[in-house]
Amino acid sequence: MHGWNYDLQDELVDIYQPKKYIFEDNNNYNDLISLSTQSPSDYGGVSGSLSLKKSIELKEAYEIANGITYDIVIVYRYDVLLWKNMTLSFYDTESSIYVNGWNGECLADFHFVMSNKISHRFKFLFDSVLTHNNKHLFHSWIYNYIVHIMKYNLKEDSIIAGKNQEHMRVIGANREKFVFLSSYLAL
Repeated sequence: MHGWNYDLQDELVDIYQPKKYIFEDNNNYNDLISLSTQSPSDYGGVSGSLSLKKSIELKEAYEIANGITYDIVIVYRYDVLLWKNMTLSFYDTESSIYVNGWNGECLADFHFVMSNKISHRFKFLFDSVLTHNNKHLFHSWIYNYIVHIMKYNLKEDSIIAGKNQEHMRVIGANREKFVFLSSYLAL
């Protein structure tokens, strides 16, 4: 687990119990992240891709230290809640990366499911802005990196944003809707 919310480290580690984790001050990387942005609105996406890279590097370090290799890698934002099971047998991770469903165009970013081998390359999304001129353009830059630079298939899975998962800030703003939905699903 990697996070910029160092003030929430104890709570998040208690909830998720990661094998390895690091929480950092995002401001320490401001210059590095800013090199890869065209406008202030790009900062969050590029910053998120650096966090994604660091989380995969933590996974790789854990594998080396413990002499193991994971089969499937799931990169998930810890600020997103999921209330649908992920059936791992659904995913053909040898030739594809899967993303949550959003609009049928594979332009989402709540989670990514892939093989371990693919994750070793996927972590370089952050670097692709400078190494491949892959400009940050909302979510299309992720699609471009996977499909055109990495040369892998990108597919949506059956977990739909807003229906089966949602960002906690949206749930907070629409608490009544999601309390009802959670109660309904619990029945």
